Amino acid sequence: MRMSRGWRTATTAAMLSMTPVLVAAVGPPARSDASTTPVSMVAFGDSVPSGARCSCRPFPRRYANAVGAHIGRTVDMSNEAFGGATTYNVLRQLDNATVRAVVRRSRTALVMIGANDFGPAFQRVLAHKALGRKAFPPVAARVQRNVVTIIRRLRAIRPGIRIVVADYWNVMKDGKVGLRDYGAWGESKADQATGYANAALRRAVATTRAIYVSTYTAFKGQRGNVDPTPLLAPDGDHPDSRGHEVIARVFYRAAPNG
Repeated sequence: MRMSRGWRTATTAAMLSMTPVLVAAVGPPARSDASTTPVSMVAFGDSVPSGARCSCRPFPRRYANAVGAHIGRTVDMSNEAFGGATTYNVLRQLDNATVRAVVRRSRTALVMIGANDFGPAFQRVLAHKALGRKAFPPVAARVQRNVVTIIRRLRAIRPGIRIVVADYWNVMKDGKVGLRDYGAWGESKADQATGYANAALRRAVATTRAIYVSTYTAFKGQRGNVDPTPLLAPDGDHPDSRGHEVIARVFYRAAPNG
């Protein structure tokens, strides 16, 4: 996870050169002799997959469109993500009969959840100038347990469902807005919280043998020193249209057939 504050600021043009348009990368539709019945998918998570602050197509829909073009079939994406959701909220969703019916007919589930679980701990750390190594590990343990349970429940509802879990470039604000609102010390604590969150998500995926994808690397590079501001909405907390395109590409590379 990113621990260095020594960003090498990337220009918007440079960032876009790293993230070509998704449709162009897909290529011509693959020939398919399968039924013309639409393929169903479902997405769970927080305000990021819901598309908050973007006024654009969120990445689950973009991913579904790319898969549909690739396999030559219509793909229906049920986006169950909503702002403020925590891992506990997704567990509660999976108790809902309507949501379970959606999962039952879906062959792929996208999951991006866990950032909001860290919100209260992060605020305590900022308020008291406390060390995150005391505040964040209990949250990470809870996120790991809940995500493992989410994956297992999805498979219990729909045996054989493909599950792709994404990490975060930051579980709090980032880029120029994060630095302005939190200061350098606060941004280092946001980094720390993100490190704990992503490690918890990786462990949950490893335990369940789901598919793990990294928006952290896509937004900030392997070393975490690329400024993600060009991919963020004005609030510094959510992706803009380009950011959603980048995330859709991350999912598509991991599961191009849905």
